[in-house]
Amino acid sequence: MTLRTIQYCLALLLIASLLSIPIRAQEATVASAALPAASPSPTPSNLDQARTRIAELEAQVAELEVTLAKATAAAPAAASEAPIRTEEKYLIDPNSEEMRFLNLGVSKNYIGAERRRLVDQLHTMIPPLYEPAFSPFHGYTLPPGAFRVGINSDRFVNNHDFGRDKFYSLFFDNVKVQNQGVDVDFSYGLRADDTLRVVVPLRSTIISGTGHAFRIQPMVMTMTGTGFGLGDVQVMMKHKWFDQASKPVNLATVFGIQLPTGKNDAKFNDAQTLFMNGTPIPVSSSSGGPKVDLFSDDLRINNGAQPGTGAWGAIFGVMATRQLTWNRFRGALHGGALYKAMKGVDGIRPGNELVFGASYVRPPGPSEHFTVDLTFFGRNKQAELYPGLIMHPEADANGMPIMNPDGSLKMFVTPRPPFEHGTVMFLSPSLVVIPKSALRLTISPLFRIYEPNQGPTPFFRLVFGATTTF
Repeated sequence: MTLRTIQYCLALLLIASLLSIPIRAQEATVASAALPAASPSPTPSNLDQARTRIAELEAQVAELEVTLAKATAAAPAAASEAPIRTEEKYLIDPNSEEMRFLNLGVSKNYIGAERRRLVDQLHTMIPPLYEPAFSPFHGYTLPPGAFRVGINSDRFVNNHDFGRDKFYSLFFDNVKVQNQGVDVDFSYGLRADDTLRVVVPLRSTIISGTGHAFRIQPMVMTMTGTGFGLGDVQVMMKHKWFDQASKPVNLATVFGIQLPTGKNDAKFNDAQTLFMNGTPIPVSSSSGGPKVDLFSDDLRINNGAQPGTGAWGAIFGVMATRQLTWNRFRGALHGGALYKAMKGVDGIRPGNELVFGASYVRPPGPSEHFTVDLTFFGRNKQAELYPGLIMHPEADANGMPIMNPDGSLKMFVTPRPPFEHGTVMFLSPSLVVIPKSALRLTISPLFRIYEPNQGPTPFFRLVFGATTTF
C-alpha cells in the first residue's frame, strides 16, 4: 500500500463519519414520532450510539496513522535504493527511434519530420523498382551484411557483319560468329557505403564460314575456330561518397583489378582450305604450306573473340543516381562509366576499354512487381596490337593478286595489322519483373545504334538476368 493510497483512505473515512451521524439522528427522531409513548427502553440512546461510533472511528484512524508512519519511514529508503525512471522501466531510450514512433502524432511537426526521414531512407537504400537492369551503372551500395547473387546470359549470332571497315569486312566475307556468355555476379555489403563485387564470366565462341584471305577477291578460305572457357575474373570495390539524404545525387566510385584467369589460346583450325579461282590449295602449317596467321604465329583467333585476355588489368569507375519524386516523372536516373587499363601478354596488347551508360527507370503503374528501364550504353575499345610479321600476296587496285613472271604469287611482308575495334553503342528497353523485393528478373533486348570500325557487331542481342539478395 503506497503513501498516497493511505491518505485517500483517511479522507474517505472522515467524510463518511461526518455524514452518517446526522442521518442516523434524523431517522431516530422520525421513528419516535410515529410510535406511541412507552416506558423507558433498556437500549442506548442516540447520543450513546454516536459516542460509540466516534470511538470506533477514532480507533480506525489511529490504526491508519500507525500504518502511515511505517510507510513514511520506509519510502525514503526504497527511493534511495533504486529510483525507477521511465526509460528504465520500459527499457527504451527516450531519444531512440522506438520512442519517436511511440510518440507518433504528438505534434504536427513530427509527422512531417517522419515523412522526410522515410524519404531519406529510400534515397540511401536500393529500391527494387528504381534499380537499373544493367548493374554497373548506378550509385547504390548494398546494406551492411547483405549478399547478392546475379546471373546474366547474353547470346548473339553475327552473320558477316564485321564493322564499318570494308577492307577488313572483306576478309571475313561470309564468316558466322556465334557467341554465348554467362556472367555470375557476387556482391557483398561490407559497410553502409562499401560494396565488394566479384564477376566471374564464362564465354563460348564459334567461328565458321569463308572469307577472302588477304582481302584478295579470288582467294576464298574456309575458317573454323572454337573458344570456350573461363573469362577474366574482375574484383571491384564500390564506395559511395554521399547520397540524396544530404546531396542532390548518389555518387560512388569503383576501383578494382582484372585477374588473368581467361583463356586466350583458341585457334583457327590448322587444316584450312584456300581456294584460288575455285581451285583448292591446302593451307596448313603442319604440311609446310602457307598459313593464314593474321593474329599470331600459332593461328590464334583475335583477342576479342577469345574467352578472355589472360592479362592483368586495372579498373576505375564513377557512378551516380538521382531518384525523382515528381508524380509525373516518378523513377530514377542513373549514369556511369568504367575504364579498364590492360597489360599486354604473349606480346599481344589487348587494348584499353571504356564502358559507359545512362538509364531511366520508371514503374509503369502502382504495382510493385513491374518496372521498365530504358538504357543507352556503349563501349570504346582501343586497337588490339599483335607482334611479328605476316607474309601475304600483293593485290592490285582492283583487289586481284599480282603474279610474278614465273607464274607465282608476288608476296610481301608487313607487320601484323591491328584489330581496331572503335566504338559501338546500343539502346535497350528492358522489362524488370519483381516477384518479391529480394528477387529481380530482367529481359533486355539490345539494338545497335552505332557500328564499330571492326569486329562482330550484330544489330540485335538479347540479355536475360536474374538477381537475388539475402
